[in-house]
Amino acid sequence: MSNALAASVELLYGSAARSTEMLSQHWFMFMPSVIGGASYQAYRGTIEQNKLFREEQRAYLKKTYAQAEISI
Repeated sequence: MSNALAASVELLYGSAARSTEMLSQHWFMFMPSVIGGASYQAYRGTIEQNKLFREEQRAYLKKTYAQAEISI
């Protein structure tokens, strides 16, 4: 695996050379795409949820306050 946690601990202890040796390059290069993909998916999901909320809120407000006489 990537040994990222163990490498981070070694880096915190101050041994950067040992930390670099512990990392598997393939996994280390793969992780940014995983994190980036998860971030993008969370962003897109949030946008879609906000759209659904606006539609639901609009329908609720129209149903609840459509007959109300509001003068400003």
